[in-house]
Amino acid sequence: MTKDSKYPSESTVAHHYHIPKLIPSVSVPTSEEVSANVTAFFGDAGKPAPPRLPGTVPRAGYIMMLDGVAVNEICRHRADRNCILGLCREHSYKVNMQVTDYDTIRTVEKALHEDKTACYGKDASIVVISPYADAVHYTPFPIIESLSCKQETTVQLGKWIRNSFDSWKTRPDGEVKHGPIWSIGTDGESSFRLMGMQLCMTETCRTDI
Repeated sequence: MTKDSKYPSESTVAHHYHIPKLIPSVSVPTSEEVSANVTAFFGDAGKPAPPRLPGTVPRAGYIMMLDGVAVNEICRHRADRNCILGLCREHSYKVNMQVTDYDTIRTVEKALHEDKTACYGKDASIVVISPYADAVHYTPFPIIESLSCKQETTVQLGKWIRNSFDSWKTRPDGEVKHGPIWSIGTDGESSFRLMGMQLCMTETCRTDI
């Protein structure tokens, strides 16, 4: 407990509870990054699966929610992956984000401030997953944090969102353990809305039933 507070300190909580850590994406979210986050937050040490529903449905479905959050436009070093974070996913592929020597850092700096071939992320795309279940199991958990400069096309956005679906579907700690994704939730931003249409409106409903 802190001296002037009735709430426990961060170190006390960390000592008594396992706190999963989200792996942010260096560039465009990869299947490996998403799978690692699914295991961290939905595996044995993370969120328990909701109870089974009666009838033929084995698990409650999940909703994947996507939104953007403003961030500080700075770079930082991620020690556990020895990489640079802070560049947008649209342009970070143009430079080496792995820190191998001082020259790699200087190259990133030059790309940002001199050549203008790369730019900082202005917005963090956050993807969370939550079940259609009771209040005990409702809490959403993140599987993606990725920076964007807002120049991404709907096709590019839809591609890595689709990969995220596939990672959830194929991971043992994803759909197999918890249940399938039933829907996508976003705000009214045009790129999100169009992406949802392209991913979800892919089949024609039967009218002869």
